[in-house]
Formats: sequence, C-alpha cells, structure tokens
Amino acid sequence: MRVKKSAELDALLAASAARAKGKKKPASKQPLQPVPAPVPAPPPPQRILGLDTALRKTGWGLIDSNGQHFTAVDCGVISSLPKASLSDCLRRLNGAIKELITRYHPDIAIIEGGFYCKNVRTAII
Repeated sequence: MRVKKSAELDALLAASAARAKGKKKPASKQPLQPVPAPVPAPPPPQRILGLDTALRKTGWGLIDSNGQHFTAVDCGVISSLPKASLSDCLRRLNGAIKELITRYHPDIAIIEGGFYCKNVRTAII
C-alpha cells in the first residue's frame, strides 16, 4: 500500500533526485519575500551645554536631547562688572563654566563662534 505524499515532500524528493543526477534545483514558484531593513538604533541621550560667549555677559543654555526631541533644562547669563579687567572677566568666566560642568555634567559643549569685522556697515549688510 502506497502512502500519499504532500506537495512539499514531492518537491523535496524531486530536488534531491535532480541533485543526484547533477541537475540544477528547479526554480521555486513562490515569490521571494523581501528582507526587512534593519532598524537603526536610536542615538544615546545627550545633555548639551551651549555658550554664547562675550567678555562682559556670556549666555548659556542647557538642553537634553534624544536625537528627535529637545528639552530645555536651564539657562542663564554669566556677568562681569563693566569696569572689570580682562583677567578678572576671564577668571569669572572660567569659574562659572567649571561650576556649570560640575553641576550639570554635559556630554557636549557648543560655543558660538565669534564674528569680527573691521567695518560695521559691511558687517550689517
């Protein structure tokens, strides 16, 4: 008595017999399924300290970012007296920025670049 075989078993046996005879595997009639693209890992959360430098008044802001959303944490101004010497202003800036880093532990700091121009009219244009 012969047992009926399933279609999958028939295909497997046919492929095996073809390999034994040196023939290529018969082409599958089922369409290939697309392989899903790997999903990139989200960037790690970062705490960012931004500084808008000036000798007498330096603005700072602190934000948290997860790569898509930004959350304001804190902000402020580091001020020096108008008649303070250059060395006093720099000393105050140094101490205040060190304090910000110690208090908030930023992952990265961004400092706005200075812009210099000899002619004020040219700078405005």
